Parts: sequence; C-alpha cells; structure tokens
Amino acid sequence: MSDHPSMSYASAVNAAMKHIGNREVIFWGESAEFREYLNSRHGISVDKTVTAIEKKAGPHKILSSDLQGKAAQYYILLPKELPSAAFKKRLHKLGFKEGEDYLFVKRSNTVLPANYGTYRDAYGNVVQTGGCRVFLGKYTENCDILVEEGFKGDFLIRVFGKGNVRVRIGRNCRSSGSSRLFIYDGGEFTMGSYVSIGDNTKFSLSANNKVTIGDDCMFSYDILVFSGDGHAIFDMTTGQRTNHYTVNDPKGSITFGKHVWVCAGAYILNRANIGDSCIIGANSTVKGDYPPYSVAAGNPARIVKTNVTWSINPDATDIGECFGGWNGFSPDEDFPDEEIDQIL
Repeated sequence: MSDHPSMSYASAVNAAMKHIGNREVIFWGESAEFREYLNSRHGISVDKTVTAIEKKAGPHKILSSDLQGKAAQYYILLPKELPSAAFKKRLHKLGFKEGEDYLFVKRSNTVLPANYGTYRDAYGNVVQTGGCRVFLGKYTENCDILVEEGFKGDFLIRVFGKGNVRVRIGRNCRSSGSSRLFIYDGGEFTMGSYVSIGDNTKFSLSANNKVTIGDDCMFSYDILVFSGDGHAIFDMTTGQRTNHYTVNDPKGSITFGKHVWVCAGAYILNRANIGDSCIIGANSTVKGDYPPYSVAAGNPARIVKTNVTWSINPDATDIGECFGGWNGFSPDEDFPDEEIDQIL
C-alpha cells in the first residue's frame, strides 16, 4: 500500500482528540502540511514547537527541559519522528505518557509474533495474540482482537485499511502451514473452539463483512473463504458502487454452523449459510443456504445427500463419536497430535 499522509493524519487526530481537552497543542518537530491539516480540518492552530537548543528558546519555541511536569498544560504531537524507544523514554522522563499526553503522527506497521501477549496502543488497538501472529497496518485503529488459549500452529491475522475490526478465535484451535486471515475496515471474524485449519487456507473479509465459524469445524487445505469481492464495482450508467456493504448486511456475511467439514480446494463465497454437521465436497463453489446434516458438492455446489453426519476420527465405527465436542459439551482435552496430522 502506498503512503497516504491524510490517512495517518486522520487516525492521529482521532486518537489525540480523546485526550487533548483544554490543553495547548504543541509540535515536537515541524510539518507545514500537518499544521495546515489541523487548522483547516479541525480549527486547531499550533503556535509553539519544542527545541532542545537553549539559544533558540523564545515565545514560540519551548525548551524541552522546560516541559518537565507540564503534561497538564501541553499536549505534544510529533509529526516527523517515527516512534522510538529512546524518544519515548525521553518524553516519559518529562512526565508525558504516550497517547494521553503525546502522540507520534507518523506510524509504521505493527508486527506481533505468536504468544506476544497483550498489545495496546494510543490508537485504540487492543490485541491478545494467543498462538497467532498479528499484523496491523500503519493506519489501523480501534481493532479488537482476542485469540484464546491453546492455539497451535502457524496462523497470520492481517488487518488492512483503517481497522475498526473485531476478531475472536476460541480455545484449542489449530492451523497447519501458512494459513491466514485478511480483514478490512469494519470486518468481523468469529471462530469457535476446537477448529482445525489445513495448509494454505485463507479467510478474506472485505469492508464491513462478517464470517462466523462454529465449534469443532474442520477445514482442509487450499480453501478460500471470501466474504466480499475484493475490489470496488461500479454501475456505468449511474456511477454508483454496487458492492459496498454496510455493517450487518446479510449480503456480506458467511456463516458456518458447528462441526462443518470443508474439503480441499473449496471456495466459500459471501451469502453462504452452512448448517451444522454439513460436509462441503472438494473443489466445490459454495454460495447460498445449505441445511444441517447435508453434503454439498460441485460448481455451483448442490445438495447431494441429506441426513448425514461425520467424525473427525477416520477409523470411527460408532455414530456417537460424531457428536463429541460440539453437541452440548466440550472435550476434556485437545485432539491427539497424531489424529490431527492424519486429517490435515
């Protein structure tokens, strides 16, 4: 993505306005462009900057050492400096707290490794990584991501655009290989517990789209779950966009019930509603409603069997094994590694 200063400016101002209050806004560093943005868009005039050189101090230049203990008087914006541990330490010694009393306007992408723990920033992003890797773009704000305990394997959650996304991944899920979730502005992704994901499976949510996955689902490899179209489509006659979804628009959603098995190479498209215990055949293209306990296959996928269920155990001989983990109770322990290896 190319750099868009106005997006960075907007997210910075959104975050700062929550804390500025009646304080005077000052710059540490200079940016004529950001100065004009503040004045024209928000009516904020910045008359003072910070200097570390005593000879330059004056009515419009505040000596940095004079800021000691004055966080209640000034709110500092840093339009040119990238966030750095050294600069943050310097500001903290002066009594200023990041977000509450100062903010870096320029941002870089945030990359959080698996098991990082809890991440919070001045832009309202709150992430509990669990066993997943998380990538936040440089303009994202107000992202709420929670991966519960027990996640194993390699899974990347990548947030694009302005953020405002919500992600929930339940307990004891697994992913083998380079599987990932791409989610755009306003998207909502919910995955239940005990879900397994095969290699090279991708979940992609366009802006304001929603994907919900029930407990105990199993995704094989090379699967694409694609809620949205990926690009803007316009009507040539009216000039209006035809594929923009608002929040909670059923046209921009995909729902998997509990205990759904999606076989290799399937494409699941928006407006798909797949019932409990369904089986989706290999290389199927799925869109529309599929009732519980059915098998759907083909392109487009059609119901080829009904009144069926399935077991994660390939050697199962008792139908009772099909209902553990999603039919009213949770397993006492995770699936054995050897069973997952066979399935994925």
